[in-house]
Amino acid sequence: MHPFLPQQTLFRAYDIRGDYRYFTDDFVAGLADALSNHFSQFSINHKTQIVLGYDMRQGSLDIAKILASNFTKANIDVIWLGLITTPIMAYWAEQYQGHGIIVTASHSVKNYTGIKWLTAGKSPSSADITALYNSLYNSKAYVPSSPSLNQLWVGCQSKIINKQDVAITKYTQALHQAVKPLQTIKPNKMIRTLVIDCLNGTTSNVVYHVFSQYAQQVIVLNDNPDGNFPLGNPDPCENGRLQQLQSEVLKHNATLGLAFDGDGDRMMIVDSQGKIIDADNLLYLLANTAIEDQRLLKTTHNTQDATANMDVIFDVKCSHHLPVMLKKLGANPVMSKTGSSNMRQQMQLKNSTTLFAGELSGHFIFNDGLFISHDDGIYAGVRLLHWLAKQPHTLHHIINQLPSMVSTTDVYIPVQKEQQSLLAKLITMIKNWLNDLGTAIANNTTPAIKLPKDAKVCLIDGIRLDFKNGFGVIRSSNTSQSFTIRFAGNTMADIQKIQQQLVALCRQIDDKLANQVAKIQPI
Repeated sequence: MHPFLPQQTLFRAYDIRGDYRYFTDDFVAGLADALSNHFSQFSINHKTQIVLGYDMRQGSLDIAKILASNFTKANIDVIWLGLITTPIMAYWAEQYQGHGIIVTASHSVKNYTGIKWLTAGKSPSSADITALYNSLYNSKAYVPSSPSLNQLWVGCQSKIINKQDVAITKYTQALHQAVKPLQTIKPNKMIRTLVIDCLNGTTSNVVYHVFSQYAQQVIVLNDNPDGNFPLGNPDPCENGRLQQLQSEVLKHNATLGLAFDGDGDRMMIVDSQGKIIDADNLLYLLANTAIEDQRLLKTTHNTQDATANMDVIFDVKCSHHLPVMLKKLGANPVMSKTGSSNMRQQMQLKNSTTLFAGELSGHFIFNDGLFISHDDGIYAGVRLLHWLAKQPHTLHHIINQLPSMVSTTDVYIPVQKEQQSLLAKLITMIKNWLNDLGTAIANNTTPAIKLPKDAKVCLIDGIRLDFKNGFGVIRSSNTSQSFTIRFAGNTMADIQKIQQQLVALCRQIDDKLANQVAKIQPI
């Protein structure tokens, strides 16, 4: 058996991620060799340069050291960034050849670690990640080197380009410079009190330096990077995870609360009443921000609507209200597969007209040329503060004007390996049903599967059913062995009807799954 066969499960849709015990020194060194070969393909006429950082998790620093040691042995310039966020890695990659790596498992549980990377500024596709594993699997068995990790690190330190002392400072300076054209917030328009929860992640070293320029008082919670995550997973979307932030916002009579995930590429917010703003509505507000700012930037250069025909991308888990609201802003709503890397890839297409993209999990990407076109929770927070400073009403009032609905959370249902094929089976049945619908009607026969008559079907990522008064979606998670399910309706009666439709759909392939869907409660 190949020594790295157990690590195959680490190679996921967006990145390499899983239990840190699988990240053995031998595996990481072998992976470094595979990555060296990969990056070298994009640097034929010049020496390869890679920016490299890590998060606060157990083993992350050691993994980064092994990568750096092996890269320098391969004659690759390593720009060492130290403990940083994923967006900071993306910013620094842009300053060189676009190649960057960060050792992180983002918002995952504490026993996970992982690796994210960019190649020439682009995120890897699922096929790219599979190809990387295959190159590792098909190469000669890796022979461990005799020197210890410490010896390897000491040997390569003189060869790396150490930017650790300025990595965060340069990023924050660039961010402040990027928002200057947006008419930087005047002192009398600064929000009074801002509370930020870092969830013990890598934003801990960054947020005060950034947000102290945009609020009169900044209160930071859990700002010590701690891979043990004493208060829970560093996931702001996790049910109940923001209770401390909600309490502190109320305690300090704050205007706003911000929360960031473990590696800083996601954001959620709490309003002045201590209420968590639904990610659908936050996506809408940030899209509105991007559109209004684009019009502001183009006013003196173009008398036409600067946002005409501009796309706003959202993922399949977002509400049925969102595309309607986006159209009212003058944008073209585009539904996408879940995954910020999918959205970035769409943005990077040659003829893309995407101005903004976001998803239910709190990834938000501005693509207006002011700053990095990468999901960055801190930058999204700064853009939101600039937009709110221009509004005549409070955030709480603005949110209350948006369409209401009853919704579930993004529910994760763990599945066994043998159950993972159930969803693919259901999708195939639906596709066959759609293909054979005309024949069935002509022959007056019963289709092999029953779908609601009033549903619009979308199969770009799992199964999404849209109704007049709501929607439901079931899909396979890209980051865990689970199905993710969400449904929503304008009223409780609507959501109950949609839930029944999803239960009936699942019942056609698996009673256990159907029963689990039936037990889901709206929030």
